Amino acid sequence: MLLLEDIGLWWDYCANFDMRFCSKITNYKLEKVIDTVHRKTFIANSLPNVYHALHYFKKSETVSEFYKILEFVVNNWASCFGKVAPNEYQNWLSMDLACAVAIEIAGLQDIIDSNSPLQFTHMKSPIQGWTITPESWQDMISHYLTSTGNLVVGNIAQGKLFHYVEKNFITATLLTELEELASGKS
Repeated sequence: MLLLEDIGLWWDYCANFDMRFCSKITNYKLEKVIDTVHRKTFIANSLPNVYHALHYFKKSETVSEFYKILEFVVNNWASCFGKVAPNEYQNWLSMDLACAVAIEIAGLQDIIDSNSPLQFTHMKSPIQGWTITPESWQDMISHYLTSTGNLVVGNIAQGKLFHYVEKNFITATLLTELEELASGKS
């Protein structure tokens, strides 16, 4: 992910809680998206729509217990998924699903907060709203970095967190531009 703007206010909000998970994503057009393509197991089993890639926690007994349960789920994912998420069974380990299962086991559904500011732009092609789903989103829309460091994708300036998904997005040229911007050389 690229952190494109200060998210300090997010942590101020989350500081009132032991733990909060992101449950909202947007596409590159900054439209809220409910991923029905990659989240069939979540939907079929009414699991919390969590994104492990962005979550907040602080040291507490509740958080410690949650991570112990999550460790158990990760180490025993096949049987845990089979018991807690048998519908549309997912036969591979994903941390998002493991977190959702751990939340269910721990009874911590309240860590999913509809008022939470935690969200990010997710660039998986099937959730962009296109009629044709390309293998790579980069084949469908252009992107560039402005001289002031704004990331523009499909003529829309991106903000906060940008989950580019495809490793080849970070080219040597883009990395150099980002480093120069971060160091103030640009």
